[in-house]
Amino acid sequence: MSSARLRRWLPVAAALLAGVAAGLVLSAGAPRRPAEGEPLRHEDPRIAAEETDPAVLFAWYLTSLSHFQGRRFAEGRRVVVRLGAAHLPADVQVLAREVDALLIKEGSILEAADLWLREGAGLLATGRIEAADPLLAQIDQYARRGMILADDLLEGIEALGRQSRVAALPKGAPERQAYDDLLSALPQIKVLLEQYRTGAADARALALALAAGLIGTGPLTGPPGLAGLAAGLPESLAEQLAYATRITLTAVSPAYPGRAVTVRGTAAEEGPASLRPIILRLDDAPLATFPLGPFRGDVPLPPGTTPGMHTLSATVPAAGPYLAAAAQAPLRVVQALPAVRLQLPAQALAPGRLRVSGRASSRFGPLAAATVEVRVGPVSAAGRASDRGEFALTLRLPAALDLVGAQNVTVRVVPEQPWNAPGEARASVFVINLINVAIAGAVALLAPMAALAYRSSRRRRMARREPEPLPATAWSLPPLRLPEPVVEVPSPATPRDELIATYREAAAAVQRLTGMELAPAMTLREYARLVRPLLRSDAFGQLTTLVEAALYSPRPVTLDQPPQARDFTARVEREVAHVG
Repeated sequence: MSSARLRRWLPVAAALLAGVAAGLVLSAGAPRRPAEGEPLRHEDPRIAAEETDPAVLFAWYLTSLSHFQGRRFAEGRRVVVRLGAAHLPADVQVLAREVDALLIKEGSILEAADLWLREGAGLLATGRIEAADPLLAQIDQYARRGMILADDLLEGIEALGRQSRVAALPKGAPERQAYDDLLSALPQIKVLLEQYRTGAADARALALALAAGLIGTGPLTGPPGLAGLAAGLPESLAEQLAYATRITLTAVSPAYPGRAVTVRGTAAEEGPASLRPIILRLDDAPLATFPLGPFRGDVPLPPGTTPGMHTLSATVPAAGPYLAAAAQAPLRVVQALPAVRLQLPAQALAPGRLRVSGRASSRFGPLAAATVEVRVGPVSAAGRASDRGEFALTLRLPAALDLVGAQNVTVRVVPEQPWNAPGEARASVFVINLINVAIAGAVALLAPMAALAYRSSRRRRMARREPEPLPATAWSLPPLRLPEPVVEVPSPATPRDELIATYREAAAAVQRLTGMELAPAMTLREYARLVRPLLRSDAFGQLTTLVEAALYSPRPVTLDQPPQARDFTARVEREVAHVG
């Protein structure tokens, strides 16, 4: 299409957009809700519900009209319904109820005209002319009906002003000011309806021209169609006609892989229902869909979801005149830690068997079919838990020498369910190694027997040894470490000397029997211990004790000690004679 033809049809598109804009924004002269500083008691709804002054009704009607012209149709109707609780005189109440009904009908007509104009223009923007034409045709009928109701509404307001005597109040009074503002706002309702009707008629005419091929030959969604014409204006048609969508989303944390997470939220459109879905995603992966409106559900997470922080998002896709919307919520994903209870004996034998049993569970119940591995040192065994999470495994302990004493028992559980984390439990068992015990017992048993055999063998060897004859000059004993030299005397001069002489006789007899001599560096006591195993009695040991006391004790030898010494010597000589 040439630029000249495009300029020729721009006024038509502008007329369409002007008609749509009329329903979207307030006109410059539209009444506003009274300021908070003004002395009007209707600002507090609780007071208005009990108000007995009929003049306050006009301020409320003015507020309702402000809502209608701002496309807040539901809020405007609620204001009128709220006035039904006001206490009014009977003659005034009849007129007020008629005005209430007319105002509610007027708001419904405005809402229907606004809705159909937006839907019709949106259908035209996407090329659906046949679907848009019936909607645009209805707007003309509703707008004409609304104009008639606007006249009836003006008459009702004037009659209510006269009946309540508000119209007779002086100008400048608060109640009279609200009445005058209301009368000024009512004609603008007809202006707004006329703008809806004109916009619908212009849009319908443009649609018929497009359908007849009077404008361009391309598709309606591209130049030189309607969208192409609208693209040359300050704002695109889609932006002028778009319905916004509000959406919220919350999720319960933490969540678990493979288990359901509770999500809730709401999605609301500023327009008629479009039947668009709410798409729930986890990190851009689709999870579930919900219908528009308040939603709540338990959505299972994928089993392979990794623990950590994730992003849960709810989106409503764009469609026609409806804008897209999205909301996000953080989601923390974790795995439940299992609890493992063990049962095993305090001691075990090696080689032997060790039975380990127990039960594994988490906050979600038993760990059914979980893989269980038990390890003690180098030995391990594996199996599966039952549906109740119970397990029992038997380990064969080998005959290893290092497997002894306190040993750690480690049980590792790997669950089948993705929402449970692997777990581990530890215990201790005292291992009694039979090989080590046998070796220690053999050593403890054979050691005394070997010592006894050695002593018996040595005694037998010494008993079989023949004593060597003593030389004639070697009978005398070596020095006995006497404090004074031993002097040969024909006969003992003192008891001490007699005692020493008696010992020499006994020592000579013992030497003949055992063949063992008293060495120069050997004491009398050491010699007595040396020969004691070869003597039958301890007479020689007792005699040695008497002699040592006589040699080294400061106490003198008594007269009764020599006879004792002679008695011990006689016993030694008899023993030697008996052996010989």
